Amino acid sequence: MNKINLSYDTLWNISCKGDFEELKSSIYEEKNKDEHGRIRSNSGGWHSNDVSNNNNFQHIKNFIESCTKEVHKDLEIIDNLEFKIDDMWININNKSNFNHIHDHVALDIPAPKTRIIKSSILSGVFYVECPENSGNIAFYSSSKRKTLVDMNFLKNPGNNYFHDINTMTPKKGELYIWFSDLPHSVMPNKTDDDRISISFNMSLFPIQN
Repeated sequence: MNKINLSYDTLWNISCKGDFEELKSSIYEEKNKDEHGRIRSNSGGWHSNDVSNNNNFQHIKNFIESCTKEVHKDLEIIDNLEFKIDDMWININNKSNFNHIHDHVALDIPAPKTRIIKSSILSGVFYVECPENSGNIAFYSSSKRKTLVDMNFLKNPGNNYFHDINTMTPKKGELYIWFSDLPHSVMPNKTDDDRISISFNMSLFPIQN
């Protein structure tokens, strides 16, 4: 796993090789069951409901949770706690679809009694399909600055006060993990192909013996 040090925060990144065709089939099957999905940060596109307990997505859920062991070690979390996924959802962005600036601090689901902290700690995204020019992910230095950018209150969002914006060009099979309070957005998809990702939130839970 790679660690990406931003000037104001840290990202963790790992790449996984594969064609993910079975996973894609499960994703489109889920979309056909619930074509409306949900509206959250997405402008257009499709945002699924929680799939963290869906058997079709347990393999990718287990993979993500196994990857966070490196983050657990890096953060020097005490040994009797582990990161587990709270909720997980699918994003499909087609041409011109994007995601507004947002963070993942607040969870939409009831807090299990075993969760140590009420809000999520880590969030992230796994890229199932990510054609070139289908939308970079951007990270912002503070919620105050991201509000001004998102509300279109700036003549020039690229001025020196707002230069702490880091843009990543994700690739198919890449996993990014970050702290849940880090503001981020997804740029518009400029292609005619679907950009498919699976996003998630994680909290700390006692290790079950």
